[in-house]
Amino acid sequence: PRLREVNVSGCVALTDVGLAALLDAAPRLAKLNVTRCPRLTDATLDRVAKNLGPSLEELVCYADSGLARYDALGGGACPNLRVLDCTGSRGLTGAAVRAVAETAGPRLASLNLSWCVAVDDEGVLGLADHCPNLELLSLHGSTHVSDAAVDALA
Repeated sequence: PRLREVNVSGCVALTDVGLAALLDAAPRLAKLNVTRCPRLTDATLDRVAKNLGPSLEELVCYADSGLARYDALGGGACPNLRVLDCTGSRGLTGAAVRAVAETAGPRLASLNLSWCVAVDDEGVLGLADHCPNLELLSLHGSTHVSDAAVDALA
């Protein structure tokens, strides 16, 4: 398919297997929204990085508590990522945020980390170091982020 954008938000019965079939068939996807798809696991993030890689520009995973290993998007896997919404991803760590920041770097413009309670200074410092064009950053509910990390963003 020539699909460039897919929104499967709210597809509560969707599993890694079903989404993998779509990702295999549509490797040119630039935008993917998997909001509130509770049956997806980290295998989905691995598949997104492997199949979409450089074509991926926007990933929305709002309220998907089964997703945590966002570091799969780092390591050079998704260098053109501009928008990432991980709201409510409780297992998302500062190290994973840093990995994404190092890969997406100056292209990352919008990052929502609201209620990502495991995000810490390491992730925010990674954003400060690697994402000079970040226009939107939400750290709402990120209780492990200190003054020093926020100061580094200034």
